[in-house]
Amino acid sequence: MNATRLVHAIVITATTLCMAACSQYEFNLNGHNLYRPPALFSDFVMDDPAFSLCVKQTILEEKIVRAEDLVRLRCPSMGIKTTKGLAAFQGLAVVDMGQNALTHLDDIQNLPKLRQLNAEGNPALPCPQLQNLRAKGVQVLAPQCLK
Repeated sequence: MNATRLVHAIVITATTLCMAACSQYEFNLNGHNLYRPPALFSDFVMDDPAFSLCVKQTILEEKIVRAEDLVRLRCPSMGIKTTKGLAAFQGLAVVDMGQNALTHLDDIQNLPKLRQLNAEGNPALPCPQLQNLRAKGVQVLAPQCLK
């Protein structure tokens, strides 16, 4: 009897581990869906194609299923000109936009959880916008505005 319980425990444990390891796959049995992983977040539109590509890649890598789950975004050196559309991601706390071609902070200014912004290497960004973020307690890396 104890051997039977042990075998059942091993089978249940192995099945649980296998399903956990395969959580990104959909499971069907006799045409009935047993498990479908949540879809990645895709309900956003970015004006800048390079920025859109960076956000999509981050969502894919981080397996983001809700907009508020995206907390870090790193898009350095991509030739990005605008961050319009970023307002959809209200959970962002860290944004790296270093070495791009930004001329305005667009939606970055209104991210409620923003704590850190790298804006280094965007010489056309207006310093007053960066100073406003600093006044809100955001750590801003933008040496061009320290003069």
